Amino acid sequence: MNKFADLLETEAAKIAKIESSCMGMPISVMQGALVPRAAKSFRFYAGFADKIQGETFPIEDNSYRIVQYEPLGVCAGICAWNFTLIFLGWKLAPALAAGNTYIFKSSEKAPFSLQAVAPLFKEAGFPPGVVNFITGDGKTGALLAHHMDIDKIAFTGSNNVGRKIQEASAKSNLKKVSLELGGKSPAIVFDDVDAATVIPLLLGYIESGRSEAELLVGGARHGDTGNFVQPTIFINPKDDAKIYREEIFGPVLVIKTFDTEEEAVRIANDTSFGLSACIYTANVSRALVLASKIKAGTVSINGPYMPDFNTPFGGWKESGSGRECGKQAMDAYLQTKTIKINLM
Repeated sequence: MNKFADLLETEAAKIAKIESSCMGMPISVMQGALVPRAAKSFRFYAGFADKIQGETFPIEDNSYRIVQYEPLGVCAGICAWNFTLIFLGWKLAPALAAGNTYIFKSSEKAPFSLQAVAPLFKEAGFPPGVVNFITGDGKTGALLAHHMDIDKIAFTGSNNVGRKIQEASAKSNLKKVSLELGGKSPAIVFDDVDAATVIPLLLGYIESGRSEAELLVGGARHGDTGNFVQPTIFINPKDDAKIYREEIFGPVLVIKTFDTEEEAVRIANDTSFGLSACIYTANVSRALVLASKIKAGTVSINGPYMPDFNTPFGGWKESGSGRECGKQAMDAYLQTKTIKINLM
């Protein structure tokens, strides 16, 4: 795994150009940030590979019980289009460290970078069949989800597809499923915060928002080519507005005011999602109290949340199940066995 990380960094420039051509992220960001982070993820989990520890319990009936942790077997990952290499590090690296084999399907919208990455595993010394890459659309993903010989599937993408994968697991071999799905991340901004630190957040359905909220600025396409939209701000959305309820990728901010801390928490929790949230305030004690009341997998105080290898990342409610990153991600690729030894 460390050798693969070295090779990935060596090929960073080429891989960054390929990935950028698929999904539009600047090459400089891909090469300078995302490819190195993917490499670091493999190094991080490589450090766990020889540290999977069991437990021993002496029992009153003159026996010992040994608890050991074993690989699941054949696992699969399906990722969204926006962070292919990051998802590779989040899903494949902990699975390999736990001793599993893996089938990884990239999004049909951004399939090419992994085709450049795949030969690096062979060069790094992985045996044939340990790491496998496939391409295809939802039909290919459905085959993985229904396959009787796959022991776990990890998915990042939409809620609708996540439900279908969960259903496929139930109808096939009850394979383990981890889901990192949509979010509608609230940012609670108090009046004691320095406004200059509050970065406008993403999210918004532009066209539907015109009838559901007051359009303050933006709301039009930017340029005549490409998938670009003007930075857009909506205020005072209706409680049932799509821009207020649904996840959309785009440079759009939806603003709703509050008067009390209790109201802020109620608004923040008034969603079917629970991926992440932010609190901006100079009063850290207040922020910590509110953070414990917000129903989300991650809460960031006075800044956006950036996943870190050491701590788990994932959602509550309809934002998914299971965790990426941290030791918890590797534990999800292990199964527990208890062995009883009777002393003669």
